[in-house]
Amino acid sequence: MKKIFQQNYHRTIKHSHSKNTQPHTLFKNHHYSISQEKGFSYEDIAIEYLQSQGLQLLHKNLACPLGEIDAVMRDKQTLVFVEVRFRQHKRYGGAIQSITPHKIKRLIRTAEYFLPFLSYTYFQQKTPFCRFDAVCIENNEKIWLKNITF
Repeated sequence: MKKIFQQNYHRTIKHSHSKNTQPHTLFKNHHYSISQEKGFSYEDIAIEYLQSQGLQLLHKNLACPLGEIDAVMRDKQTLVFVEVRFRQHKRYGGAIQSITPHKIKRLIRTAEYFLPFLSYTYFQQKTPFCRFDAVCIENNEKIWLKNITF
């Protein structure tokens, strides 16, 4: 598992340890659809909101074969995996209703994949407490849901 993680990690993630670098986004040179670009803009809104609440951005858009994590943040000594959901209106249940048990399981599996790297890089090789949050955006209203696991 560790060898697979290292191979995939080095293939898809570039280190951002040099001076004046921001946490990175994967696949920067990739061309995205209009809906994907819109999704990224809402992710940026959610990240800015969480930063204003005191969280620190570590990475965004971490992807692996198991899934993608919209943002990885730090809340003091807690590692926070963030799912961002946007809905224009509540016609089909809204952003909160779009967070399904299947989506949460996928988020957890993806977090487990990146946890060794994140622990090593940001928590002195110790596994930190982890939390799964969601920021739901509906009609320009931001709703922060902490600890969304069932």
